[in-house]
Amino acid sequence: MKNHEAVPVKILLEGNTQVGKTLIFEQIKNINDSKKKAHTKTIGMESFVREYEFVNDDSLSSYRLMIFDQAGEIRFKSTVKIKNLNIIWFVFDVSNNHSYENLQQQLDKLKENEPTSQIVIVGNIRANTSRVVEYDVAKAFADSKQCAYVELDASINEQVYSKLLNPSLKKIQDKHSELKTESSPVLPKELIQALRGHQSMLRNRWLDRRILSYIFRTGYTSKQKMDEINHFLNGEDFNENILLQGRTGKMIRKYLSNDRLLEFKKNNGNGANISHKTPKK
Repeated sequence: MKNHEAVPVKILLEGNTQVGKTLIFEQIKNINDSKKKAHTKTIGMESFVREYEFVNDDSLSSYRLMIFDQAGEIRFKSTVKIKNLNIIWFVFDVSNNHSYENLQQQLDKLKENEPTSQIVIVGNIRANTSRVVEYDVAKAFADSKQCAYVELDASINEQVYSKLLNPSLKKIQDKHSELKTESSPVLPKELIQALRGHQSMLRNRWLDRRILSYIFRTGYTSKQKMDEINHFLNGEDFNENILLQGRTGKMIRKYLSNDRLLEFKKNNGNGANISHKTPKK
């Protein structure tokens, strides 16, 4: 299944000069170019925009990537503020302790300035160099700052995609799904338990099953309405004025006239004696 709407994602590359930021930048900019690229010093900030698709959980997701490569040297850094950053890749060179110390010094300020951005600490492993920053040390630091940590060779195209870009986008998508779920209507736990009890007890009661189905399907109800629904389903005395409010009330009126509802109340919930009207199409 394909998500046809491209999701805009802004990514910033941060870190010291000559740590591999521009290599990562170029790998994503030129997806089909797997050749090793010579280092070039970035002045100010470079950026590009491109469409990108990848398969996540059997779904083809589309993104509109906006990637910014920040200069490593302070004198060359851009002062432009990028709004609504989604991801920050803070890159250091595992063979360069100074670049790691810079990460330690700058990360807290970066997190303070970009509290909503996903931050990934990236340890670049350069060929033919000796590691001075051990994996366990860098990983422990990242964990202490609630950041993801990944190591890769920025000169290898496949590693940039499989270890960095795709996992970062998957996390964005998962977060988006969580927010979508959280914004969806949620029933109180007490009502869910009560409704499940009613479902098991009232399997053969035609009207009750439709009311329960409606409530579960919409997920909207107030505490006051919840109490009246419980009274209604339990065959207890209920306030029909409250019960008939809103969408749940509209659904009930679809199956019961007001007179029938009052008769239901009078009979203390004896549904067997109540005839329903044919629902409107």
